[in-house]
Amino acid sequence: MSSVAVGTAAALSRLAGLNAGQTAHAMALAAYGAPPPLMHRAMTAVEIPESKYDPLAAHTRAAFEAVDLASAGVRGDLGAVEGDLGLWRLFGTAGFDEAAALLDLGRHWYLDNEVWFKVYPVVLYSNPIMEAMAALSAKTGWAADEITQVRIERWNPKPGETRATVATESDAWLSIPVNAALSYLGGAPVTSWRRPEVFAAEPATTLASKIVVTDVSDEVKSQRGTNGLWNGWSPYSVVILTDTWEERIDGSGLRRYPDTELRSKWLTCLRPTFGEGSEAVLTSALNHLDNPRQLMRLFGKEGERS
Repeated sequence: MSSVAVGTAAALSRLAGLNAGQTAHAMALAAYGAPPPLMHRAMTAVEIPESKYDPLAAHTRAAFEAVDLASAGVRGDLGAVEGDLGLWRLFGTAGFDEAAALLDLGRHWYLDNEVWFKVYPVVLYSNPIMEAMAALSAKTGWAADEITQVRIERWNPKPGETRATVATESDAWLSIPVNAALSYLGGAPVTSWRRPEVFAAEPATTLASKIVVTDVSDEVKSQRGTNGLWNGWSPYSVVILTDTWEERIDGSGLRRYPDTELRSKWLTCLRPTFGEGSEAVLTSALNHLDNPRQLMRLFGKEGERS
């Protein structure tokens, strides 16, 4: 995440009209001012903190301050990013290839079509559960009062994710029972789910109270190890029971989007910002992005994630 400050400083330097030397120092100063990478800490905490996203603001502030300082002539450590003890080693890997990263810089732009998106406004690895609940709702047509229990297994759920009773919008974002219930009931997958008038209304609250969330088995975990989630692998199972019947869906990962659906989502997200008449321009920009598989072939990594 520390790269956010450095990248933001580079963009701000261009907007501010800094020359190459000033820009380099602005990026170096931003590297020193960036908070340490804390995402792993947040994601491994017993309770996922609301401060999970706060570092982004601190990174941005560091970038603004760095550009102001550089424009005033303050000099930074030019080895802060790519030096032997630079940020690339802090948040990258020992196999970082500077030449590959800088190849034709600014000439080619890539859209990674192997990214997993948050279709629902909940924790990323709860998204497959939301889709499973919606699919089971469409398949069974069971009313909420017909359901006696819902059993959900998901990789390493935190305490806040298993609670069916929530009080705040942050609680609602985390709660698997609440979001699973809303998904089953057909609520639109938008941020309105986090409003009290939505998550505290019937029949969502009653259905959420019937949902039990547990961890996946040790046998399932042993198949991939502790880092499997970060490769898009998120094992889960959802079982809905009535007095006389049950339906089940099992899965092993987040859904990848085909190009057509990815394009549609991209345009849908950007259209409100750029205006309804902007679709042709946005589509043209999207068409100029290179296929990421070309990048993999270029670096000899065909068949692997770039």
